[in-house]
Amino acid sequence: MKKTESTITFTPELIRDVRKRAGLSQTEFANILGTRQATISDWERGMSEPSPMALKLLEMYIRTFKSVSIPKNKSEKF
Repeated sequence: MKKTESTITFTPELIRDVRKRAGLSQTEFANILGTRQATISDWERGMSEPSPMALKLLEMYIRTFKSVSIPKNKSEKF
């Protein structure tokens, strides 16, 4: 994944897990993040990477979603 100013390393697995833990479909998650369902699918399959703006939105979403624990370092699993 591209390096950003985010303290979270976003992987396809992390994006998928966050969405599923929130109980959201790809379409619902896309609407929250202001993107398309196909984009979420591409992120979750590792076919494309979120833009810097999308990464910021993902981080804000994760930090406000209380039941999601964030890995403290890159080697720790989500």
